[in-house]
Amino acid sequence: MPTTPATEELTITLSKDVADLVRAEVAAGKYATAGEYISRAICHEVAYEIAPAVGEDELEEWLRAEIPLRCAEADAHPEEMLTVADMRQAIEDEIEAIRREEAIGTGR
Repeated sequence: MPTTPATEELTITLSKDVADLVRAEVAAGKYATAGEYISRAICHEVAYEIAPAVGEDELEEWLRAEIPLRCAEADAHPEEMLTVADMRQAIEDEIEAIRREEAIGTGR
């Protein structure tokens, strides 16, 4: 059974413009809380650092080729699809595996 990672409360200071942006995203219903917005932004930044850099054109080309194929596969075999919770767990597991490998490589 997956475990929920421990949380810790932090206090951060944002510029007024950034704080307004966060509040607007929450008010629009895109995020439940400011903390969720900040957490997702940090996770996105971590994923960006881990993922290989690709140009916009390459990414768009890949998306145009892969999305229709993946949608067709999902339609043909919905029983093989992961839930959002399963996908998040798989991503968290992968990030943790990368961290362990890095820690081993640095002797931590």
